[in-house]
Amino acid sequence: MAAYVLSTHALSAVGARLVWGAIVERMHIRYSQLLNYAACATFINLFLVALKLHIAPLVFVAAGLYGLSVGGNAIMGSLLHAEYFGRENVGAIRGVMGPIQTLLLALLPLGVARVRDTSGDYWLPFFVMIGMFAAGSALMLLAAPPKSKEPPPTVSVPLWRQSGAQRGTDGAQTERSL
Repeated sequence: MAAYVLSTHALSAVGARLVWGAIVERMHIRYSQLLNYAACATFINLFLVALKLHIAPLVFVAAGLYGLSVGGNAIMGSLLHAEYFGRENVGAIRGVMGPIQTLLLALLPLGVARVRDTSGDYWLPFFVMIGMFAAGSALMLLAAPPKSKEPPPTVSVPLWRQSGAQRGTDGAQTERSL
């Protein structure tokens, strides 16, 4: 059964980019990531409840929903880096973070296996994941929106809408910031 649950998780993650891409188009990336982390924590909890109660259909539903949630992290990370640190810095950030993430992805399963061997179950690693997703949600709530480095766009205001102070001395139309 474990292989089927894992396959359900992985298959649902395939469509995650489309789902989270649509969410990001409608909601600021900061709140989209907050929602993503909260969904991940919620669906891990649902998965654990389903396992504890031995409700096989709910295990599959929880695995699918978690896959759909966690699958969005790939798109969210790139968008967050660009939004908060600028597009010109994304390569440098990913260049530093990529090896760290790869190393952690290689070593953490060994740590989880060690916990399983000493405690006899996987509950602690699952609770750590829930805590990290919850902390990520809280941090996204506290993250200040980035300040724009670019000046605000300008628009031309029709002459008939300008006050005398907005017109030049010769009555010519001037541009005004939004």
